Amino acid sequence: MFFLERYHDAFQAEMRAFIQSITDNQEVLANGNDGLQAELIAHAANRSLKEGRPVKISEVQSVKSTV
Repeated sequence: MFFLERYHDAFQAEMRAFIQSITDNQEVLANGNDGLQAELIAHAANRSLKEGRPVKISEVQSVKSTV
């Protein structure tokens, strides 16, 4: 629960900015590619933890095709 409590205000601000962008027909601050990059980083970090070695983002690029 700590994570949700800690970032509650940030999540609310992000949601307000997203809604405002849609309402004003403006580009959103974070797009699908931004989300994909975060997902690839998380996947590489997880693999690094499991394998005990540095993992390059290029090693997990195949994840892109399954998202």
